[in-house]
Amino acid sequence: MTILSGKVIIVTGAAGNLGSCIAKLLSARKARIVLSDIDKAGVERRRDEINERGGDAVAHVTDVTQEDQVRDLMAFAVKECGGLDVLVNNAGLLGQEHQIQLADLEAALWDRTMDVNLRSVFLASKSAIPYLIERGGGSIINISSAASMAGYLMSNAYAASKGGVNVLTKYIATQYGKQNIRCNAVLPGIHLSDEARARTDEKSLDKLAEHCMLRRLGVPEDIAKIVAFLASDDAFYITAQLLQVDGGLLDHVPQMAEARRNDGFYQSQLKRT
Repeated sequence: MTILSGKVIIVTGAAGNLGSCIAKLLSARKARIVLSDIDKAGVERRRDEINERGGDAVAHVTDVTQEDQVRDLMAFAVKECGGLDVLVNNAGLLGQEHQIQLADLEAALWDRTMDVNLRSVFLASKSAIPYLIERGGGSIINISSAASMAGYLMSNAYAASKGGVNVLTKYIATQYGKQNIRCNAVLPGIHLSDEARARTDEKSLDKLAEHCMLRRLGVPEDIAKIVAFLASDDAFYITAQLLQVDGGLLDHVPQMAEARRNDGFYQSQLKRT
């Protein structure tokens, strides 16, 4: 198991399901956690949950689209914890844009999505890099999305913003590698919390599972474990990578779902190869 003793890690968007899961796992592996979110009650609740479990967490209310607040977050982390080793850019927005096709998408919603999903990564990374250099290096981990790697019927702004995160990841890694700063992106596929599963009917879950190479759909812990690895010294020689954590969702031909449903068809294809 990856141990992160002594590392100071900022997690943005920490009040949400994925951010909370990431923060709790990093804390369980002995990191000191700085939780950031615009939701004051939510981020303080997550802080209390971690500390009640014996962790070491502080909370900062931050609008990650505002440069002055992001600078304050970095200064707060350094003041409270003595430095900064890892930044996890997890804050993101999907929301109602998920249901809108491009011709119906308002520019204001496009801009808001870009601000939360892409501008925030730029601002946080820009503000964190000097502190990481002071520390002798560190790791920036950007939470992107498998939606950035293939077309979909909805989520135009979301996918485009995550595509921007992918490119920015490689540029940060290129420009600051000589200062021992690594930058990687994690691209989750379908990962459902217990709450999301409870809201989704079984037929829909089964339909999603047909397109996964592995035996189950993803859960937030699958993403958190990859983040913990990338935050650790074990991942020192990994940088500029886009790691799809999607159970193989985007790496098979479309006919595979049909083949799995129809054993006879599947077996006939195997015999022909």
